[in-house]
Amino acid sequence: MGGTNAVPSVIFVSQAQEVLFPSILGSICQSPRVQYFLVMAMVSANTIYSFLFFITLARHALPTITKPRRFVTKLVHRDNVLSPYYNPIDSAKQDIESSITRFAYLSAIESGTHDKHTTPTAADRGLFYVEFSIGQPPFSQLAVMDTGSSLIWVNCLTCDLCSQEENHQIFDPSKSSTYTPMPCKPYHCPSCSWENKCMFKIRYVRGIGLKGILSKEQLTCSTSDGDTNIISNVTIGCAESNRLDIDQDNRGVFGLAMDETRWPTSLVTQMGSKFSYCIGNMNDPNYAYNRLIIGDGAVMEGYSTPLEVYKAHYYVKMVGISLGEKDLDINPNVFRKTPDEDNGVVIDSGSAYTWLAGKVYDELRFEVQSLLETQLQEYRYVARPWQLCYIGSVSRDLAGFPVVTFRFADGADLGLDVGSLFSQVSRDVFCMAVGPSYVNGNSRQKLSVIGMMAQQQYNVGFDLNSKMLFFQRIECELLDD
Repeated sequence: MGGTNAVPSVIFVSQAQEVLFPSILGSICQSPRVQYFLVMAMVSANTIYSFLFFITLARHALPTITKPRRFVTKLVHRDNVLSPYYNPIDSAKQDIESSITRFAYLSAIESGTHDKHTTPTAADRGLFYVEFSIGQPPFSQLAVMDTGSSLIWVNCLTCDLCSQEENHQIFDPSKSSTYTPMPCKPYHCPSCSWENKCMFKIRYVRGIGLKGILSKEQLTCSTSDGDTNIISNVTIGCAESNRLDIDQDNRGVFGLAMDETRWPTSLVTQMGSKFSYCIGNMNDPNYAYNRLIIGDGAVMEGYSTPLEVYKAHYYVKMVGISLGEKDLDINPNVFRKTPDEDNGVVIDSGSAYTWLAGKVYDELRFEVQSLLETQLQEYRYVARPWQLCYIGSVSRDLAGFPVVTFRFADGADLGLDVGSLFSQVSRDVFCMAVGPSYVNGNSRQKLSVIGMMAQQQYNVGFDLNSKMLFFQRIECELLDD
């Protein structure tokens, strides 16, 4: 037996020294001294091999121990050149129309008149898309970021009439090694198929809706510094039938709400019930630093205010509005959320515009008109008589216009400069990006919604454990991954 075979016999066979040593050593030498040195050499070799084996295991184990649990990804504004749906011609008009539709959805939830599966569509308003990959191998996706939905869903290859997309643009679950349909038990399923698969249905404000299979799948995202975050066993909806009467912007929805009564654990809950998003200049089609963080590293900085979750929507305690140094004459009770009533203030990612309770909007409109009436000529849209518009340019004609500040409980503020308060709807006309809640009927005039234009230039952090919302005015580029 050669020396190469002798060492493994000592390492891996526990009785090797008792069985093999006498025969090997007896055939070589009868000297006790020689036997002693041979045994010590073999024991030393055993120790070295064991040490190297331990180091190898430790080296491979360390990354899984230290890897943070977080999901960090880019947000792509629909009207950004990085978006496949970029169309600078009709963006302003769509923002108005889709914001009205979005408000109708939110107010329907409050009044209890909505179908329990109704959620906003990508067009109502898919302002920001989450950039990520799904499955293994990873398949690139863009899905609408929505704080008003708790489910992540994507179109799957089996779907019918999927917004007229070609097959290569749709996720094929049969090609993913990490895709697992969820059985009806032990999960809490909205409905169950004859194959014992967990099913979901979603109805929309426009269109028939969609249905599909709830599944567990792997999500992957890449950070700006080249790192890759992989999150396993995420609950997703795989849409099999998609008959939405909307444009082709609808590849899916990335829900950030909490509603465990409808779907199994959401990604936000799975990642520790914290997330933050940073929104830069929405008027700059080349801006590339919008981002979303879920879990470890979510930015909870700046001023904070209490946050309430009600019917899968996020409510804040607004207490007043000021224009420059002037506090508007508003009773704080108009912002109060009371159980089972169509009121309160929602902070929302699905609406471009902000909607204010009737009396609040009227007061703000009056003060803005008072400042601009001697400087600019008003422009009236027949179809939208409620909208305050002027002939002119935001960048040219509003220099020095005071900041409008939304004030919240515990001292938090959200400041709206001219780029957040006004929207350039055409080359020669701009409008206030704030509307009255009574646009959808007097029965809904007490609900207020803070849209994404008002959240520009801010990092907004949601800590669902402590029930706090954070506002930090910052340039998103300064936030490191």
